[in-house]
Amino acid sequence: MTTRGADHPGRANPLATIKLPMAKPGSLLDGHSQWRLRGLTDLQRDAVMIEEYVRVRRQMPVLYLAVALVAVATMISAQGDFSRFYQQAVQALVITFCLVRSAQWYRKRSEPVTADLARSRCRTTICLTIIVVVPLLGWSIDAFYQTHPIARAIVPMFLTLGCFGASNCLASHPPAAFTPLIVGALPLSILLLVSGETHAMGVGLAIITVLILKLRLILAGHAEMVSAICLRMELETQARTDSLTGLPNRRALNEHLSSKTEESASHAFMLALIDLDGFKPVNDRHGHQMGDRLLQSIALRLERAAGDGIHVARLGGDEFALLIEGQGDAPALAAEDVLRSLVLPFVIEGQRITIGASMGLACYPDHGETANELVAAADRALYQAKAMEAEADRPSVYRSRVA
Repeated sequence: MTTRGADHPGRANPLATIKLPMAKPGSLLDGHSQWRLRGLTDLQRDAVMIEEYVRVRRQMPVLYLAVALVAVATMISAQGDFSRFYQQAVQALVITFCLVRSAQWYRKRSEPVTADLARSRCRTTICLTIIVVVPLLGWSIDAFYQTHPIARAIVPMFLTLGCFGASNCLASHPPAAFTPLIVGALPLSILLLVSGETHAMGVGLAIITVLILKLRLILAGHAEMVSAICLRMELETQARTDSLTGLPNRRALNEHLSSKTEESASHAFMLALIDLDGFKPVNDRHGHQMGDRLLQSIALRLERAAGDGIHVARLGGDEFALLIEGQGDAPALAAEDVLRSLVLPFVIEGQRITIGASMGLACYPDHGETANELVAAADRALYQAKAMEAEADRPSVYRSRVA
């Protein structure tokens, strides 16, 4: 995702983007997400995946406890002629598994989440759902045929209720939410429909009706969640983007600087502040519309002149900033090369406009170890550069270092 909109074409600048890992090709289970996330960018897909997992993670401890309670209720209500060991062994294993998984999910509630982790955990959730539901399904079918006709629908009803409850908890991730319904509730409803018993067929028809409605609700709820996430990302990007030039704004620069200076393994980099000279007379003589066009042209020229490892931002008014990776003299030389691109005249609406510029440089960590210290150092250097230019009484590009 680039920071520039349709009116501001340019190369991607990470200062104003949401920092999420890029999507990677996944397994067959990831194919479920293609139809529901169709038309989204990689960043949006990752954001949706993370949100799905966070919501699922919040529900999983309660879900496993609920499944354990359903297993207890099923074990108590089973009236078949099979042995007590067979009646209780499967349920006891399910109950034990659910209690262990509930505790495991509870411990995961505060761990950091990435898109890859979210995908992996959601795939595991789908697999474990199948592992839990299939034995219970087999047990329920066996119990159905070994139970008195009057009470046959009780066990399938308990499992169906458990499947619908699990689907509710997993609703934020549709592939996981569909799994207990398709693997558990649907086969049981078919079993009841073909049983030939009136009351069982009525229950089966009711289950299928509710199942169809539930699938529609899951899809509708997920669509609303995706729309809300995309809107939030768009607003966050707009809050970090200068509306006139499409460049990252002061907020984006400050956040990026804070992030880099707080990283324990952060490498050296340079901050360059640029202040335009002669911009106000252009505004006064040709009007604000011409001034806006000039700022857009300046932003585009800065981006074109900036190579890899150089990020451009607009701080407001006629102030811009460069964030340059590297150490030694290379970042300063690169900044001066970018600044020299502004010396060439601009042709706007048939008029040639020439402006000057001053620059102040500050290096991390030599001139500041925090974002505020680095900005203050670069600002002082910019002030010194403008003072030198005033004394020389000629427009020029200045390189100023902070002692």
